[in-house]
Amino acid sequence: MDDEARNMIKELEAKRRKILRDREEMWRLRSRAIWLKAGDRNTKFFHNYAKRLKKSNTILEMEN
Repeated sequence: MDDEARNMIKELEAKRRKILRDREEMWRLRSRAIWLKAGDRNTKFFHNYAKRLKKSNTILEMEN
């Protein structure tokens, strides 16, 4: 194999690694966006649940 072919292979490998890194980064960000969107819905559910518990555990008045 001559030097030109080796250089071409090295360049192609570098491009391939960059494409894979970019693709992985894109999916990481996309999954985070999906998680945040779903997490917002869950947060509302748990917040309402916590409010109900707090309300039911509150002592409004004491008797002798």
